[in-house]
Amino acid sequence: MTGFCLDGVRVLDLTRVLAGPFCTALLGDLGAEVIKIETLQGDDYRHLPPFDGDTGGLFHLLNRGKRSVALDLRDDRGRQILRDLARKSDVLVENFRPGVMAEMGLGPELLSADNPRLVNVSISGFGIDSPMGNLPAYDLVIQALTGFMSVSGDPDGPPMMTGESVADLTAGLYASWSVLAALLARERTGLGQHVEVAMFDCLFSFLPAALAQHLYGTKAPTRVGNRHPLGAPFGVFAARDAHFTIAVLNPRQFAKLAAAMEQPELATDPRFCDNSARNDNHAPLKAVIEAWSADRQVAEIIATLQAHDVPCSAIASVAEAAAGAQVTGRGLLRQIEDRQRQTATTMAQPMRFSAMPRPATASAPRLGSDGAEVLCGSSGHERPQIADLRNAVAFWLPPIPEPRKPRKGQPMHDCLLSDDQRMIRDSARAFARDRLAPSAAERDRTKPFPRAEMAELGALGFLGMLVPEEWGGVAADHLSYVIAVEEISAADASIGAMMALHNGLVSTPLRTRGTEAQKEQWLRPLATGRMNGAFGLTEPEAGSNAFAIRTRAVRVDGGWRLSGAKQFMSNGKSADIAIVFAAVQSDDPERRITAFWCPPDPRAIRRCGSRTRWVLALPRPVRSCSTRSSWRTIRFWVRPAMATRWR
Repeated sequence: MTGFCLDGVRVLDLTRVLAGPFCTALLGDLGAEVIKIETLQGDDYRHLPPFDGDTGGLFHLLNRGKRSVALDLRDDRGRQILRDLARKSDVLVENFRPGVMAEMGLGPELLSADNPRLVNVSISGFGIDSPMGNLPAYDLVIQALTGFMSVSGDPDGPPMMTGESVADLTAGLYASWSVLAALLARERTGLGQHVEVAMFDCLFSFLPAALAQHLYGTKAPTRVGNRHPLGAPFGVFAARDAHFTIAVLNPRQFAKLAAAMEQPELATDPRFCDNSARNDNHAPLKAVIEAWSADRQVAEIIATLQAHDVPCSAIASVAEAAAGAQVTGRGLLRQIEDRQRQTATTMAQPMRFSAMPRPATASAPRLGSDGAEVLCGSSGHERPQIADLRNAVAFWLPPIPEPRKPRKGQPMHDCLLSDDQRMIRDSARAFARDRLAPSAAERDRTKPFPRAEMAELGALGFLGMLVPEEWGGVAADHLSYVIAVEEISAADASIGAMMALHNGLVSTPLRTRGTEAQKEQWLRPLATGRMNGAFGLTEPEAGSNAFAIRTRAVRVDGGWRLSGAKQFMSNGKSADIAIVFAAVQSDDPERRITAFWCPPDPRAIRRCGSRTRWVLALPRPVRSCSTRSSWRTIRFWVRPAMATRWR
């Protein structure tokens, strides 16, 4: 295998609801990096039931594997950042009404001038130069106007919409196809182009049978119910216990059906001798078939017909199909672990490529969760200075009002804060009030590890306040850090404590004592909230006296073996990395304690005593060099490059 088809392709996804997100999900399945640009309120489908947690299930399925940046495109800086991102992207997909992007100063001409290689795709209901103008276009409207509904439903009933949003899905499928074609053309010409996708046009192209009747037949296409309009028997039939389908279009198949029914004479009956005759005599043919099937169960009918090689099937429910052998055997639904380490189910890429591995489907993103990394890392932007943090926060939180002048009775220290410190205080206060306070009581009752909240704190820069900008932090002063912890703790003391532990006990030792390789590997993920840390200092016998600890580190075969009893503060069971202190042999008293950064195995951390303490226990090292085993014993391997001295 040679990798994913769209490796290295960056897609900016400005779409919402269904057609556009379906298009970009398909591109992401092929390996493209998809950055979803959302409003500060998020995609409409985030708020549409049924819900998985606090997010709509449709959003989860259609935005799998994407990254989210919440950006206010009504703001000049928001639009400028989008232009900067578009300069470094390959594809931009949007589904605003025609003309809206141009009104915001983000039209295809301007974006193409910034980046001539950009493939710009616009999805709308009727197209840019449509006689329908800018009328609102939802799936149902398109089904009605294209004639799709006029040929769907029972002959004597009203026009019928389909059970799925076929107009949206058709447009999304065509849009993804157009992106691939435009990227191929770019390889030849070096230039991108603007692609226009209209839902009406796409769904109208999905009417070949109806158009064949209209253009070449003698009768206008009409509703025919649960059967094919041009062939028979091709539809739904009744059995004793349920319904089933038969799909026969040619004489050979019909002869097999007649034989299966033990009525071979039907194949030569003038009413049924060819497809046109069978279609004209559909009603008597259906009566013959249902007379045979009326006293039989579906399972028996399907077994008989399949034995005679007749195309047929039982009619499965969605639940039956999802649990069936085809879906499970082909891996069309996948169990994944989302970013909060909760199990979720999502759709998988249905195509299989001989030279491309099947993608490891990822979960949908939380709103704005990737903003810091995208805008300040891979996008090429420099991390905003503290004075500019107000604008950056506006991408993930509602804009923070300008600081007011000191009021009578205002605390003296508040008057002495700098603009930067006051802005950080207001940012932390807004996050604590709007995000943490509403659910603080529930978290205090259930005591889960606040992974989602920590990720948001990281995206906003609060977990990297003391970290230099070169390692993904914001390089704030210590007073700003204390102010932020105070505001967060006022709403949720446990999360405030986690924030203090993360900054003060995990990131700071790594920042001050870690090697460059360690910082490169761990400091940036810690500063941006993509990794959570634990601090393992205490021992049952030693308490907090570091010089009384009994955990020992011994060099063995180029690595370190740690053995001893160690308890982790607060979040050991949920940590991605832990700082473990151990004694090493040294003649220098100041160098007898060493800090090791270790990736703990959560399965090996067991609850011990206090509700907030955990003991890391592995039964044997990765490379076995001892048979001694105890549930209170740390025994794992750490490469020399992963160890740093603690003075």
